[in-house]
Amino acid sequence: MGRGKKDGQKYAILKRRMEVAELLVMGLMEWQVAEKLGVPKGTITSDAKIIRDEWRYRQQYAADINRGEHVAKLDTIMQTLWPRIFKGDDHAVNTALRTLDQRARIMGYATREYVGLSWDQAQQIAAEFGVPITDVVAEMERVQADPVAQALLPPGTAFGPISGHPRTQAQIVEEARGAGAGEDAQEEAIDAEWSDQG
Repeated sequence: MGRGKKDGQKYAILKRRMEVAELLVMGLMEWQVAEKLGVPKGTITSDAKIIRDEWRYRQQYAADINRGEHVAKLDTIMQTLWPRIFKGDDHAVNTALRTLDQRARIMGYATREYVGLSWDQAQQIAAEFGVPITDVVAEMERVQADPVAQALLPPGTAFGPISGHPRTQAQIVEEARGAGAGEDAQEEAIDAEWSDQG
């Protein structure tokens, strides 16, 4: 069989599938499409499966692109909120929590129980805004202790500790106090411990 004949057959199949798709969209049943086009029902059933698989693929592809765009927008919102969060703006905290919740739902992991930062995230925030890691941790602890912020969490969630660091700021301060260190020395102990971890 020559190449021209194969191309002609491919074109005929493609043309028929376009007609089948159009008729299916109009609401015709497969047997009605087969009658209308004068093609065996088995052929139409095969065409319909291929067409529906293609529709499903296109829908998933479009959903993935749409999901990516929405997540990028939410990430931009979060970037603009961080400076206000660090200044103690309760409205910004509320908006950030809702934004994170929406992002989690879009990404499909909205069932998490704890809302918090990982050590890596805390380091990124500190680097991005040029503040010591201790300030990031202190702000997170302040927000976690705020009853208003706790009330704004979705049902079934709670603030979690900063994950990925072996000791909390409170543990480091307690050890420094136990050694008789003043506030400046306590702050230096936190900075030294946490900068060693970064």
